[in-house]
Amino acid sequence: MLRTIFTLSALVAGLVFSNAFAAPTHDGAAQPVRAAESGGILLAQDGNLDIYYDARGNRVIVDADTGKVIAIQPPQTRLDRRALRRETRMRELG
Repeated sequence: MLRTIFTLSALVAGLVFSNAFAAPTHDGAAQPVRAAESGGILLAQDGNLDIYYDARGNRVIVDADTGKVIAIQPPQTRLDRRALRRETRMRELG
């Protein structure tokens, strides 16, 4: 019994000193959402997300619980026909 108490207290002390416990932030400021280098969006969120597409083809990611917009992602250029035609014309005129 004494060995169990000693082992558990040593484990807890190790966790405390290694900062393994999560501490909430106190500033209250919202952290900005950054896009990934590949153009995608990385979300580190535990919860329900809703994804909508607006009239312009933008992908809108919304937190289902709060209704706040998390990110707006424009459509990929390769899917945009006008950009594809413009690129083709530039190559032909070139």
